[in-house]
Amino acid sequence: MRRHAREPDYMKIPPLPIHEFRRIESRGPYFIPELAANRRCTDKFFDVIFFINVSFLVVFTVVVIWDKNLTYGLYGQDACGNVCGIKNVYITNMSEGCKVTDYTDYPIFLYEKNRAMCIREEDCKAPEKKLVHRRCFPENMERSRLERLLYETLVHSLESMSTILAMMLVALFLCLLMYLCYLINAHITSMTLTFAGIIFVTLISINSWFLFFKYYKIVYMLPSVLTLIYLAAVVIVLILVGDSFTLVIGLYAQAIKMIRKAPVLLFQPLISIAFVFAVDAALVYMILVLQFCADNVKLAHMSYHTWYAVFLFLMVYWLYGMANGCQCMIVAGVTAAHFFTREEPPHCAYLRSVWVTLRYHLGSVGAGSCVLTFVRIFMPIATCFENNKICFVLFNQCCELVKAHASYFTKKAYIMTALHGRSLHPSGLRTARLVWLFMCDIIAIDNLACTCMHMASFFFLLCSLLVFTLMTAQLELASGARLAVIVLIFSGTITFFYVSLMNTVVETLIVCFCEDRHMNDGSRYNPYYMNSELFGLMIDALELAYKETQTQEDS
Repeated sequence: MRRHAREPDYMKIPPLPIHEFRRIESRGPYFIPELAANRRCTDKFFDVIFFINVSFLVVFTVVVIWDKNLTYGLYGQDACGNVCGIKNVYITNMSEGCKVTDYTDYPIFLYEKNRAMCIREEDCKAPEKKLVHRRCFPENMERSRLERLLYETLVHSLESMSTILAMMLVALFLCLLMYLCYLINAHITSMTLTFAGIIFVTLISINSWFLFFKYYKIVYMLPSVLTLIYLAAVVIVLILVGDSFTLVIGLYAQAIKMIRKAPVLLFQPLISIAFVFAVDAALVYMILVLQFCADNVKLAHMSYHTWYAVFLFLMVYWLYGMANGCQCMIVAGVTAAHFFTREEPPHCAYLRSVWVTLRYHLGSVGAGSCVLTFVRIFMPIATCFENNKICFVLFNQCCELVKAHASYFTKKAYIMTALHGRSLHPSGLRTARLVWLFMCDIIAIDNLACTCMHMASFFFLLCSLLVFTLMTAQLELASGARLAVIVLIFSGTITFFYVSLMNTVVETLIVCFCEDRHMNDGSRYNPYYMNSELFGLMIDALELAYKETQTQEDS
């Protein structure tokens, strides 16, 4: 089988044998995954970078919330520091000319430019002002409208917390139901999920477009467009790769066999989700502090809350990537431990994988997530320097340099690090060479399998959104739309990590297949670790790719 693309220079170097790649002096017995005793901390530089950034984040956070009470910011306080709605007894650092005031009968905080005061509820009347919870917003102030939007979203979210939790449970239930059905029968589940999803989404799309053309409201445009995009993507994928769909189902069946051997993997996404939600809660808390207490956040007479907010978002995005990377490496370690065994299944494979990841490879996880964060966020910023040629050239060169190496910082690089304990860049390079050597980049059924799983997650989100719409039909459109965005964020996080579990197992099987073929020849004296079903599946995929290549050459 010949390739259409020219062989890259770095692919001309064959993958090293395992003992050379691990830098083992002798050709003695080795284990896959590598034992914890033989591992070393990888990518220590990014450990240091991450520690420095977390230290800065902690210092900035302490400075921001030092002597700042979010309750004061939410309930409001006048220029002297008296909190609205309570009987103030004592105020620290009171300015000259101020006095302690009893605001028990003045529970409403009036937000006006250059003035902060507590008023009665009857003093906040429409249309000049709008009352939201215990805060009064003048309609003629731009900043007031922005703060009111944030405050209304916060209040409605707290009031609808039970609905949000219910939608999260719906998304979690659908994900677990999918895995349960896959454990029973992967083929029937795949076919049912695909065609039931198409029928269900078609009905939603027809109904959404009907409501849009009937009422001409933009709120109906979002589900209409999303469902149309989903249907178009599913139809295109089925038309282009219809012959490979059976192979994808077979790959799902092999992945489910691994999950059946280690069912504890189904709990790993819950840990990742809990970590991400904790980070999100901290982010929301700090944004509220910045928004409602921003006037008091000063450093050397200069407000720095904007820069802190940017740094906060970057760190949260980085931590989100680290949660995904840790899950990927843990799942890969467990899957590889069950793949490369001929006798009894390994004991405590999950706990060992967790220990190895947290003890030795947090630097590698931080390296991959940091590079991906840089590429996804700072690459678009390069266009902002187009007018300044010098800055544009320098910044663009840095981005291109990072982008050139980012191709190795993939999920398969995490998997290779979990297998052999090497740093992320050499692991990514070895993965690329192995995949190229055994032409797994051409058959690409793992990419197709991941695409199908993401389509399934999108279908779950639509189901959650439909249930949410039925539960909140009495809400105003604006409030319902804001809550719908929050529901999609939380439900999307749940479905993402559970879909990522299946995708990681699938990609780990591909990497293990390449490693198995590289170190074994399938003979009687050197048999493969993989079962005959996986080997036959990959050979069938290779033959199908060969036929497609021949068809392209003939045409």
